Amino acid sequence: VIEPVLNSDVINPAYSSGDTAPALNISDMQDTSNATANLIWSRKTGADIYYVQVDPVVPGTGPSWKSNTIYETGPEVSLPSAQRITLAGILENYPDVVMKWTVYCRHSTDTSTAWYKGEENRFEVDAGPPSSP
Repeated sequence: VIEPVLNSDVINPAYSSGDTAPALNISDMQDTSNATANLIWSRKTGADIYYVQVDPVVPGTGPSWKSNTIYETGPEVSLPSAQRITLAGILENYPDVVMKWTVYCRHSTDTSTAWYKGEENRFEVDAGPPSSP
């Protein structure tokens, strides 16, 4: 049985339903040597492939984006560098917009092609200069 990715499985940017959306600095996200400025979650037992859907909380205020399939490579899963940079490049034009993101997961050998939809997470686009270390 595969469980969906819950808010409690999200490592970065950490979000709990009802909380203020945490800031995600786009300059930091574009710096792939900064391992923590990315969408990161804990691997779910039974799942080995994922994708991420990102949309503005208020429709029409920001872009919608869907990642390519992400293959699980360890206890933590995150956007691969190329997808991370693509998303950051799109988001840099939407400062202060609150975005929602959801992780979908499944197992590559499942007979069903259905994806398990995770809980909605949020972040606010911080398009300012890189955050200090």
